[in-house]
Amino acid sequence: MKMVDIVIVGAGMVGLALAAALKECGLRVVLLDKTEPTPLETSPSTQ
Repeated sequence: MKMVDIVIVGAGMVGLALAAALKECGLRVVLLDKTEPTPLETSPSTQ
């Protein structure tokens, strides 16, 4: 099981900005959204 510091629900503009800012601070962030990613988007688990 991976440990995370923050879980953000909603990958809209605010959720993405918050996730990016928290990651820059060194926190482990998970971003959840109800829609499937488009082919141009990637998730940390596929990198």
